[in-house]
Amino acid sequence: MTYLRIDHMKYYRESLEVRNSLGLEAAPQEKLDSMPSVTEFFRSLVTTMKDAGTKTMIVDLRRNEGGDALMVDFIMYFLYGKDTTLQTQWGNITRLSKVYLEARDSSTLDNLNQNRAIRLAEGDYDFSGDYSDEVLGVTSTMDESFAHSATFAAEWGSGAYEGYYCPANVIVLTRPWTYSAGFGVAVRLYRAGAILVGTPSSQAPNSGANAAPWKLSNSGVEGRVAQSYVLNFPEDSEWSRVLPVHYPVTDDVLSSYSFDPNVEVLYAIDLLADIEKQKK
Repeated sequence: MTYLRIDHMKYYRESLEVRNSLGLEAAPQEKLDSMPSVTEFFRSLVTTMKDAGTKTMIVDLRRNEGGDALMVDFIMYFLYGKDTTLQTQWGNITRLSKVYLEARDSSTLDNLNQNRAIRLAEGDYDFSGDYSDEVLGVTSTMDESFAHSATFAAEWGSGAYEGYYCPANVIVLTRPWTYSAGFGVAVRLYRAGAILVGTPSSQAPNSGANAAPWKLSNSGVEGRVAQSYVLNFPEDSEWSRVLPVHYPVTDDVLSSYSFDPNVEVLYAIDLLADIEKQKK
């Protein structure tokens, strides 16, 4: 069994590479080289799991309040391959507001309008990230996205570890405060067939995302506002509002484990026999 705990989605090399590329930061190469690489970590993880013949992987997202959503694509690539990475992409519809454009040096209207027959203007909506219908089969969109991270782009381009190994049982642990990009990991793994254990996230699968900071010039009041609307389940269904867990941690479950703070982990381990039985 493998236990993978992901408490945040930031502070790794590829994320900083993307921020550099988008003009959000200007970190020197020495800093990039000193940062841990998620690509290297997952390459090592899937190799180790395959060598060991790992049957179950528990992904603990209970404390994950988000960060950079880029990591979830890496997870999907190494476990399931490119096709599933594409097919589980959420639709990302972005409003090109003044706040959005000012937050990204490289996201100028001129850059965004390259190769467009009809130019976008400030205030318009950009649907190029809407991965639905026929767009699912177009890898060029993902190629362009990953080009912002030299470290992962090399792996994605080579396909050397594409879908290298995925245990038979992938179990994801969630709590109400599994948010943002952390929640995105839960949704993508769920759509790939993972089993969810714990408590549903308080975030809806279809909701605002990619918050940008703003500040009022006179009062100095600061805040953040969503720049995009994420669609994981385009149809108007219960899944668009609440992502249900397969095995909820109820009061009875909590009591049966004497209210242990790691009840989800213990419960998931005890559920393995039942999960295997369900597959037969």
